[in-house]
Amino acid sequence: MDFLFLIWAAPLVYLIFHYLFFHSRLIFFKEENGNFKGPVSIVICAKNEENNLRENLPEILNQNYPKFEVLVVDDQSEDGSLAVLESLQKQFSHLKIIGNNNKETYIGKKMALSLGIKSSSFEHLLLTDADCKPAGKNWLKSMVNQFPQKQIVLGIGATFKENSFINKVVRWETLQTAIEYNSFALASMPYMGVGRNLAYEKSLFHNVGGFESHIGLPSGDDDLFVSESGEYSEVGLQLNPEAFTYSKSPKNLAVWWRQKRRHMSTSSFYRFWPKILLTLYGLSQLSFYLLLPIAVLLFYDWKLFWISLALKVIIQFIILIPSARRFKSMDCLILFPLWEFCSTLFVTLVHLQNLFFGKPKAWK
Repeated sequence: MDFLFLIWAAPLVYLIFHYLFFHSRLIFFKEENGNFKGPVSIVICAKNEENNLRENLPEILNQNYPKFEVLVVDDQSEDGSLAVLESLQKQFSHLKIIGNNNKETYIGKKMALSLGIKSSSFEHLLLTDADCKPAGKNWLKSMVNQFPQKQIVLGIGATFKENSFINKVVRWETLQTAIEYNSFALASMPYMGVGRNLAYEKSLFHNVGGFESHIGLPSGDDDLFVSESGEYSEVGLQLNPEAFTYSKSPKNLAVWWRQKRRHMSTSSFYRFWPKILLTLYGLSQLSFYLLLPIAVLLFYDWKLFWISLALKVIIQFIILIPSARRFKSMDCLILFPLWEFCSTLFVTLVHLQNLFFGKPKAWK
C-alpha cells in the first residue's frame, strides 16, 4: 500500500509545486501601466466573418484613442464580409481593407496576417480576431500603454458566460490557459499569447522573420511567435479588465474539439523547458484524477490520504480565488474539480488524436 501511495503522491507533489512556483506569481502581480499614446495599427484577419464583422468591428473602430488605424484582411471570403467592410469604410476613414488574393495554398491565417502587418502604417501593432468584442472603448488604450518599455504585451481573450456544459468547460480551460501563460511569462519563460488579444512591435516581427520558421503549421501565429521572440524581448502582461476581449463559446463540444486540435498542434514546437514543465503538469493532472478512485478504495491510511488531498485543494483554492477574480471567472470555481477533470480528459484526448491521426490542415 505504501507503494500505491507513492504512485498517487508523485503527481500530487508536482501539482503543488506547479501551483506554488508558477501560479502563485499572479497573486502578487501588479500591472505596469504607462502613458504611451503613439499611433497604433489594429490588424484583424477575416475569412467568412460577415456576421461577426457587422457586430464587433464598430466596437473596435470606436475606440477612445487619439490616433489608430484598423486593417482588416479579407482572406478570400465567400460570404458578405467584403460588403460589410465596404459599408463600414464609408463611416470610418481609419478602416483599411486589405484583400488577400494569393491563390497559393497556405494553411492557417499566417499569410493573411503577414500581409496585414506589412501593410500597416505604424510601429505598434494590436492583433485581435473578427469574432472578438473589446471590453469597452478603453481596450486599445489599455493594451498598448506599456509600450515602448515592453516589446510584447500579452492580453486576455475571455469567453462570454452562458448557461451550458460546454461553456463551463471552455471557460474553465480558458481560465487555466490564462493562468499558465501569464505565470510562465512572470517566471521569464514566455511560451504563448492569444491572437485574440496580443500587441507587439512591428520591428520585432521583422527581426524574427515573421512566421517563416513555422509557416507550414495551421496555428502558431500567436503562441509560437511569442515563444520565439519572447526569449529575448521585454514581455508585459495586461490584466486590466478594460483590456479584455470577449468571444462566444463554441456551439458544441465538436466545434471546440476542432478548435483545440488546431491550437494544440503547435505545443510540440515550444521551447524546451516550458514544453517539459507543461507536459509534466498535464500528466500530473491526468494521473491525479485517474488514480484517485484507486486511492479512495485501497488506501489503508485514511488520515494521510485526506491530509494530502486537503493540502492540494487548499493551496489550489488559495491561488485560484484571486486569479479567477482577476479574470472575471469566479463562477467557474463552483464544482471546479468537475470542470478540471473534464477539461483535462478532453485535452488529453485531443493530444492523442493529433499524435496518432495527424494535425489539422486548416484554420477555417
